[in-house]
Formats: sequence, structure tokens, C-alpha cells
Amino acid sequence: MRKRTFLAAAGVALIASGAQGKSRDPGPPDHRQLTPGKFDRIAVAGPFVVRVHMGKDTSVSLSGPRTMLDDTELVVRDGQLIIRWQEGAGWSRNGDQGVDVDGLTAPAPMQSSVKPGMLRGIIPALVTPRKAGVDEVDTDRLHTLVERLVVDDGVHGIFPASSTGEAPSLTQAQRLRTVETTVATVNSRVPVLVGVGAPSTSASIAYAKDAALAGADYIVVLPNHFVALTQDELYGYFAEVADSVAIPTILYNYPARTSGQNIRPALAAKLAESHNVVGVKDSSGDLTNTIGYINECGPNFAVFTGSESLIYPCMTMGGAGSICAGANVFPKQIVRLYDAVMAGDNKKAQELQAALVPLRRWGSIGTFPAPVKAAMALLGEGVGGPFSPVQALAGPDWDAIKAVVEEINSPKK
Repeated sequence: MRKRTFLAAAGVALIASGAQGKSRDPGPPDHRQLTPGKFDRIAVAGPFVVRVHMGKDTSVSLSGPRTMLDDTELVVRDGQLIIRWQEGAGWSRNGDQGVDVDGLTAPAPMQSSVKPGMLRGIIPALVTPRKAGVDEVDTDRLHTLVERLVVDDGVHGIFPASSTGEAPSLTQAQRLRTVETTVATVNSRVPVLVGVGAPSTSASIAYAKDAALAGADYIVVLPNHFVALTQDELYGYFAEVADSVAIPTILYNYPARTSGQNIRPALAAKLAESHNVVGVKDSSGDLTNTIGYINECGPNFAVFTGSESLIYPCMTMGGAGSICAGANVFPKQIVRLYDAVMAGDNKKAQELQAALVPLRRWGSIGTFPAPVKAAMALLGEGVGGPFSPVQALAGPDWDAIKAVVEEINSPKK
């Protein structure tokens, strides 16, 4: 990879909005030249523009809380602009004093092998808010939830119509409404991944086409929910769905919810070679299986764990991050874990990962995803109850999920 000395040679000009808070009105621009040879941390609010001189002026407009400029990542977090860039095999990031580009004084390199520009990070498997007393999507609450996750919590993507989002319980019209609301709210600030798994190939293709027309960036394809297919049959199914749309496909491996079907790493690699399949969400809970994807599918294939308790080991083995239900409830904690791994801060990453261990218990509390919605309610993020036939938590189950939430939120003595 070429050395990115152009930043040291010419510096970076940043034009930040004068707007405050979350207002989308850009307001009068505030021009500032970043220090040549160093990356600066600058307080910003709202949209901003970065100009980079590389022999000719290149102007790139950036309007979200996180975006990419070639292989340089700019992150707005807590009112601060943080810049980090790819250098060789590892990520470096600016500290409070700035970092000289030519003489990198950076933390230990990121251990993830995911390349710049690829999908990566923490992506909530989005719950679907439900209106009180009726199985209808609450689009107002959905808008509020997505805005909070993207703006306040700094997630790297959004995954509506997921299993956590109760997609199998939604009608096609409800799924489409959920996707359209999510895409409109996100407004291109982060990628939108849409679940399209269904009991039949034709239904999955219909959902995939709906997602693509609605403006999704990726589709996520779960195996058949009922019939246990052979690996050859799974190949045919995934290939047909992936080829039905122009946007990329993420495989979704969830044996516990799909009659024990496991998408073997060799099958994922075969699909990646000849179809527009670019990654996998592995919810098997089997780290060996996850590592198999990383080893067999190549460096351009993004491997996500669906298990909150496996984010650190997944990423340190070369994984891209996590697509998980827990990011609805504890997004800040999980994003901090991701950031710690990216920065090479293994001690902090291990501590943050250990703090999430209690989430392993919620799989045995009530019927999924009732515990996720209950945990959100306990934290003040009311999204309504689960869609029928799943029932909301009550009695001992409510007490159990409350204990999980309190344990995660309570600092260790």
C-alpha cells in the first residue's frame, strides 16, 4: 500500500459547519487549515468538507457521523473530528497531540484484515418498533431509534428486517415500510443492510428487489426457515437470490433458527468467487466456524459475528466487527469495544468484551426478541412489545432481563 505522505506535504483543509447540536442546517462555514504533517482533533458540529491536495485539489463532501475519504476514515464522535488512516497492515489514529504522518507514533496495529472501503464495524440488527395494541410498525419510533443509533451512538450501519426485527412476523408491506423508513432516516450516512430471507426462493427474491428499489446498500440472506437443504441446494438458493439484484449480498448463518443448516466456509468461498457475495454474518456461536470464513473466503470478504460475546476474538482473528441485537441496547459500549480493537488497545477491548458477557443469558429469557425490547424499555427506549405470537416479558422473565441490564451498566468494583 502506498505511503500517504500527501497529507504531510500539503495538509488538509477542513470547512466545518457553524451549526450546533444535531441541526442539519449547515450554517455559516468555519474555515480552518489543519497542521501540515499532523492530524489535528477539531471540534465540529454538523456537515463538513475536507479538501485534500494530491497534485490537484480534490473536494469531498461528508455529511454523516462517519464516512470514508479513500482509505482515510473521518469520524465525528462527541463533537470531535477524529481522523485515522490505513498504513501498511494496520490502522493508525490521531491522538490528542496529533500524529506525524512520516514518523508514525501510533498504537499497536489493528488486527482485523478487512480492507478500507469494505463493510465493517458495529451494525445493529434493528428491532422493529410496534404500535401499542396492534401488530403495525411504529414508523415514528423507528425514525427516532435509527436517528439515535446513527447520530448519538456512532454505529457503522443499520440492519432492518432482521430476525431481531421480527421479519418473519411482518407482512411484505410492513417489511417494505420498515425498510423505506430506515433508508430515508439514514439518508446515506451509513450503509443499510436489509434482511430478505424467506421460506422460498421466489419470496426471497421479491424481498431483495423491494430492498434494492428502496435504496438499500446490501441484502442479507438467511437460509430457508423450515427445510434443511444440502450445501448444493443452499448454493443454488443463495446464487439465485444474489444474482436477482445489483447490490451486494451478505450471507446470514444462523443454524439454531434454520433447521440446523450451517453455511460451510467452503460454500461461502465458492459463492464469493462467482457471485456478488461479499460477507457473512455468523450467528452460529462457533468461533471455529467464524475463523473458517476468515481463512477460506479471502481478504475481501467481510466476516461479522452475530454474538456479542465473540466480538473481540472475531476481530482479532481478522473479522470485520459484529451485526448483533445487543447494539440496539448497548450501542455505545459495543462501538467502544470495536474502536478499542481498531486502535490496538487490547486491554481496554478485553475489559469491554468481558462486560458484555451477561448478554449470553438473554437467549434463555422469554421468547426472542422479547428480551431485547424489554431491555430497551428498561433503559428508556420504548419500542413497543413484540409482534404476535411472541409475548412481552413479565414476572420472573422481566426480573431476569432487568438483572442483565443492571449488571452490564454497573461498574465493576
